[in-house]
Amino acid sequence: MNSIFRLSSALWLVALVAACDGGTGAEVATPAEPLARMQPLELNRREWTATHGGVDGFGDLAVQPDGHTALVGTANSDILVARFDPQGQLLWSRRFGDENYQQATGITVDSEGNLVITGDYWGLLDFGGGPLPCRGEPGYPRAFVAKFAASGEHVWSRCFGDGGQQQTGTLAVASDGDVYVSGYFAGSIDYGDGPIPAKGPLNQFVVRLAGSSGAPVWNNLYEAGPVSTLASLAVDAEGNLFISSGYVDTLSFHGVPWLSEPGFNVYVLKLDAHGEPLWAKSFGPLRNQTFWRLAADPSGNVVATGAFIGTVDHGGGPLSSGDGDVFVVSLDGEGHHRWSRSFGGPGFDWGYDVDVDFAGSVVVTGSFSTSIDFGEGLLTSAGGDDIFVAKLGRDGETRWGRAFGDVGNQSAMRVGSVGLRDVVLWGRLVGTLDFGSGPVTGRSSSDSFVTRITPP
Repeated sequence: MNSIFRLSSALWLVALVAACDGGTGAEVATPAEPLARMQPLELNRREWTATHGGVDGFGDLAVQPDGHTALVGTANSDILVARFDPQGQLLWSRRFGDENYQQATGITVDSEGNLVITGDYWGLLDFGGGPLPCRGEPGYPRAFVAKFAASGEHVWSRCFGDGGQQQTGTLAVASDGDVYVSGYFAGSIDYGDGPIPAKGPLNQFVVRLAGSSGAPVWNNLYEAGPVSTLASLAVDAEGNLFISSGYVDTLSFHGVPWLSEPGFNVYVLKLDAHGEPLWAKSFGPLRNQTFWRLAADPSGNVVATGAFIGTVDHGGGPLSSGDGDVFVVSLDGEGHHRWSRSFGGPGFDWGYDVDVDFAGSVVVTGSFSTSIDFGEGLLTSAGGDDIFVAKLGRDGETRWGRAFGDVGNQSAMRVGSVGLRDVVLWGRLVGTLDFGSGPVTGRSSSDSFVTRITPP
């Protein structure tokens, strides 16, 4: 998740697709029976759970401080966007696409409730402002960014592309409403102010777009070797940007090496509000850890989560795991280690996403296969992979941890904070789960859930 408003992920209804017109930008006007599945099961204090099915791919989740929640995902190869009120009632939904494949990879929300989404597509795509001029082809997708008002109306949309490959990962919004987007490209890329050729087979990039129009403010590209991974982003209150992804052997800006370490490695870098690199840190090989998910706290620190096997050292001494454990690490604004922790048990455990509330407390979510201990007692799986969500204080101390599951395999992929207490989760629904507002049951292996919980 982005630090205050964010990101974070969702999937969607095949039924929602059926309820929309084919082609471009249709609104779901009336919640027919399948669409009604997206309404909250039951209100219990502030808790609610909505379910949906027919998932092609993961999307993203954005949660506002007042509890409004927005989702983006892919179903039947189309892009779907929806917004819920703080009680889980569906406010609106939109579908976009043609007969080709489209996917959404990120969503964020600004202080006025406007939504910005990103992803890539083949064919033609129209978000309501006319077809985007970059036509994607199989194997050569084009990247897009689109902005919608809080009420769902199209504000602006842009594409980046040529005859090569362009894909975006996540995005973040600055306090002034400008939008940061990350990704990678081959060939060349044009943000609207002229084509920029790649240096080598692939380049990673970040671009800042004006929130009012989508026009480019600045862009930066960096050479990370043949790495086609999509970076994670977080922005602090000053507009500085944290990025995490991978590099092979060397990470360079404008031909100047900033990091050098043999093999495929994880990095975190910080750019200032003008796109200039401030520092970069390498955190060891990818052979024994996943890429990092990032969130920035109100003090300008960055927090990350992921999973690792064996031993890793993020600056505070070695962390060790067996089959695979969750890590959570915090760096200060200068890149220095603040604290790091690991959690797990027998079997493989994953840290999928992290968020920070406006007091600096950290929420992390993922899945565990047997048991996991956050320091307040063992949480045991009901069978298969179960969901965990835990809250840590600003210095890494455990506040609470909870688990949800049954004999099936469940996971929570994205998390967002509401105020200082509540948490919104998005994840995979297999079998039956009860988050506190009553049991919900998945109807197929492609079902997923969005839920707001109030911890004890």
